[in-house]
Amino acid sequence: MNIKQASQHSGVSPQNIRYYEREGLLHPQRDPNNDYRQYSDKDLHTLKLIRILRMLDMPLEDIRSVMEGTATLPQVLQNQEQRLQEQSEKLQAAIRFCRELKVSGQNTEQLDVDECLTRMEKAPKAEGFFVGWIQDYKRVAAAQHEEEFTFVPDGP
Repeated sequence: MNIKQASQHSGVSPQNIRYYEREGLLHPQRDPNNDYRQYSDKDLHTLKLIRILRMLDMPLEDIRSVMEGTATLPQVLQNQEQRLQEQSEKLQAAIRFCRELKVSGQNTEQLDVDECLTRMEKAPKAEGFFVGWIQDYKRVAAAQHEEEFTFVPDGP
């Protein structure tokens, strides 16, 4: 079957099929007459497996390790379950914080942003959901400090 048919049967777009080929996850045969890709039933099974694992938000590195046989499917599924659980906990913390802010009824001018950031920084897990935001905040604050502080000497 050609790439369009493989896409229809697997639910994976032609662009993603080509990407998975470039990543070494899929190896279709080539038609010797025109060099077009020819997808077998095995290729279709592989595409569907990739689709399942990507729908579970599994990193390509883990999928590759299963395809190459360096890890088993149960191993990578266990790792992914753990990652998803951690993400769930981070999202739950963010949801709770959103609710707290919403219930407070404060608008942007009333909100004590420094107090909010302090609370977020003191979240139980240092690798929590807010860490990315805090790092962005720190980078912006540092950049603003650099922009505001300048020194121009009076002479050489």
